[in-house]
Amino acid sequence: MKKKKTTTVFKNQKEKTILYHLIYGVFWFLGCLHGLVSKIVSFMLGRFVYYCVPKYRRIVQDNLKIAFGEEKDIFERTYIAKKVFVNLILLLFEIGWSLHLTDEKVSQYFEATGIEHIKKALEKKKGVFFLTGHIGNWELLAPVSHLLGTVTNVLYRPLDFAPLDLFFVKSRSRNGGNLISNRGGLRKIIGHIRKNEAGLILLDQNAAWHEGVFVDFFGKRACTAKGLSVIARRLQTPVIPIFLIRKGNGFLMEVLPEVEQVFTDDETKDFEENTQRYNNIIEGVIRKYPDQWFWVHRRWKTLPYHSWPRKENR
Repeated sequence: MKKKKTTTVFKNQKEKTILYHLIYGVFWFLGCLHGLVSKIVSFMLGRFVYYCVPKYRRIVQDNLKIAFGEEKDIFERTYIAKKVFVNLILLLFEIGWSLHLTDEKVSQYFEATGIEHIKKALEKKKGVFFLTGHIGNWELLAPVSHLLGTVTNVLYRPLDFAPLDLFFVKSRSRNGGNLISNRGGLRKIIGHIRKNEAGLILLDQNAAWHEGVFVDFFGKRACTAKGLSVIARRLQTPVIPIFLIRKGNGFLMEVLPEVEQVFTDDETKDFEENTQRYNNIIEGVIRKYPDQWFWVHRRWKTLPYHSWPRKENR
């Protein structure tokens, strides 16, 4: 039986606010350690998690084996797995560091390529969807989305712990980004798309069988949310892949050309084909930067076979 999620209940708003400021203070302090110190600490803690938390080590190793199989031997996969945990710890320091960012530092540490693809897509006056995934430091995409030259509406999943959720909402939206809860969020985002704005969607996580379509991902069927393909087809909206990748001491914002989507009379096939194309792009970026993806997630958890729900006899 599936466990129900529990949400922390606070006695009053003051308690929630105090915890929010405490969380903010912790991240702000981590941001002060940006640089060599954060890299050393991330390396040590990453190695600690790898060796001392076998559950997640096995998940990462299993995922890497599914994805690369014989392409990479056990030594290569182990090397990548260790770096995955180091990068995940480093991500926390980088979130804290982003709280210290000024406009001058943004231009110093963030390089953007392919912005012309966004401008070209917006000229169609049908809005634009930014396709991305949990690679590099996806948490910084929203705070620096103003570099993309358009209003960006970010679809996100609210956290169960309200003070932490409040921190991420304020952190992600502090430079003009607009956050929209994924609880009915795709419908809400339609209004923004019709205003010729952008919607940012992460599409690299497992979906329930009744909410997605099964497409190929690293040679194995993976259930992927179909919401993006549904709305993109309905509104004829361009989809632009965008990824924030670590590069040296900064980040490279890679904006790729518009995805060539298919729109035919068969909507089901369109959903499958376009979602497959989205996944192909994400897979290509992961192959390029394998240690920067979120391998601790069970991407292939949903299996492509389920018993058909039956109606009770009346």
